Order: sequence, then C-alpha cells, then structure tokens
Amino acid sequence: MATKVTESIKYAGVDDGFFSIKVVDEEGNCFSIPSCASHDVVIGDMGNESDKSFIFETNGRKYTVDESVPSPLDTRNLAQPYPLSDLNRVLVHAGLLCARFAGENVQVTTGLPVRDYYLPTTLRNEDLINKKIENLKGEVACGINNELPIATIVKSSVCSEGIAAYIDLLIDIKGKPTAEAESLKNDLTAIVDIGGHTTDVAVLLPKMKIDIRRSGSASVGVLSLYDELQRVLAAKFNTNPGNITKRQIEMAITCEKVLISRQEVDVSEIVTAQKSALFERIVMAVNQILGNDEDIEHLVIVGGGAIVFDKNLKDRYKGCIIPENPEFSNARGMMKLAKYLQ
Repeated sequence: MATKVTESIKYAGVDDGFFSIKVVDEEGNCFSIPSCASHDVVIGDMGNESDKSFIFETNGRKYTVDESVPSPLDTRNLAQPYPLSDLNRVLVHAGLLCARFAGENVQVTTGLPVRDYYLPTTLRNEDLINKKIENLKGEVACGINNELPIATIVKSSVCSEGIAAYIDLLIDIKGKPTAEAESLKNDLTAIVDIGGHTTDVAVLLPKMKIDIRRSGSASVGVLSLYDELQRVLAAKFNTNPGNITKRQIEMAITCEKVLISRQEVDVSEIVTAQKSALFERIVMAVNQILGNDEDIEHLVIVGGGAIVFDKNLKDRYKGCIIPENPEFSNARGMMKLAKYLQ
C-alpha cells in the first residue's frame, strides 16, 4: 500500500505594521523589514542584502520592496485601507521571504489594531477580519520575470494587536505556560502597544476577559515622530519637507545628527524636543483610553515605541514591564497563536 505523503506546514507570526513588517518563526527567530515599497521596478540589485530587497507583482502591477526606494508609498494614505490593500499583501510576502519561507507552506497570523478588531459590543469585527484573510489569498509573484519562489500561505488568521503581545507573555516558544502566566491571567493587566501609526491599549480582566471600555486605539505612533522631524528639520535648513529623506530622519533619531550637503550637523536639541512632545501626546492618548492606571496590576508596554521612549516610559510608569525585544512581542504572540491556539 502506498504511503500518503503529507507536506509539512510551518508557522509564522507576521506583525504587518504601517512602519515595519516583523516576522517570527517557530524557533523564535526574529526578522524585520521596513514597510517601504514603491510602484513598478525602481531600483537595481547591487548584491547587498538581497534578502530584504524584492520585486513583486500582484493584481497586475509591479512593486519594489526595499528600504531605499525613492518616494515610498505611505501606508497611512492609500486608496484602500492598508490592511486590505495590495501593498499589505506584497509586504507580508516580503516579510516571509526575508524570514526564509520561500518555497514553504506557511500558516500565518497577522494583526489589526484593537479598535478595528473589536466592535463596540466587544464582538469581533468579523467582516473586516474576513476581508483581511481574503486579501492575503490574492496571487503574488516574485522576481523581474515572476521566476522566484514565494511562501505559500495555506491558512491565515487575524488577531488583535496588543492581545497578541499578551499571549506572548502567557506561553513560551514551545507552547508551555510561562512562569508569569497564572498571575497575568488572574490579575488586571494592561497592554500598551506603541506602534508606527497607532498606539493600542488592551485591558485584560481576571480570567482573560477584555475590558472593551478601557481598550482601544489612537492614531499616534512612531511615524508621527518622523513627520514632525521632517517638518522641523526642513524649517531649520530652509528647504521643502520633501527634501528631508527618511534616511536623514533615521540618522537624526539614532545619532542626533544629520548630513546636509555632506556636512554633519548636530540636531540633538531638536530630536529631544520632538520626542518629548510626541511622548506627551502618546501619554494623553493612553490616558483617554485607559483612564487612571493606579488599579492596573501589570502594565506591559510593547512595540517599537517601547524602544524609542524606553527611558520616558520607565520614568512615567513606575513598575511597568517592557519585554525583551518589545518590537517583536506581537509577532511572537501571533506565531504562538498560529501554532498552538488556532
């Protein structure tokens, strides 16, 4: 009797954010690419970091995915909502290729902001969730001549951002309960996820019930810092904001310097002022959603903003928990959901 051969399925968590795509595989390896793409083929391959530079085609149009593309598409201003867009589909596939899933069958979990995932009644927004799942079923090809292998998404599901980070704290990479799981499940826990476009708040009551009255999303995140720095730096150097590039802004954030006409200029005071102003906006947004946090027994802060504002957060929220590599908290939780819980 012939033996039936079953193709193996791998699992991945894909935090498909407005700012970057984070992917975590079953071994806990973390991968990230900026959510940067442009229509058509706009750059040539010089052999550097080819695992993060891709040409895709979907819905009859080519896309170049690379952090250096000129005039990248703004994920916040598309004809379609980003989670349902061709761009999102392309970036998810780029993240999977970066994570070395080319040619593999993959089950993935992606995310939505809290305000989009839940209806005011606390029920899941099944219509939007199903549309997001359907969007990832769209055909995608890779390579100049569509000749390169891609990941085959055999199943996808969607979870709430923030809740995924909560799941990451409850179970380990092997699916076993963590040392903190019981206290987190039985206490009042708040997850604050400071992402690129949104800041999400999810409050979990004892027995893992979400308190929808104290959960939600605000349209403020790390991308707001990029916007403000672009505007302020343009004013300082008397130029059009469009002339201040993403690369210069990132240099300003990480090094507190920029290169203008090949001259290095200190912009530390500008960066500090803009970070402080944005942090206060984020705190106000969190307060509007969460209210007074004095009754919260575990306050967990995740997302890329947890890195950008690490010191500010620890000063403002005494005893808060910032997990290791907090920018991957959602993607880790999404992988665990895909493999163990869905």
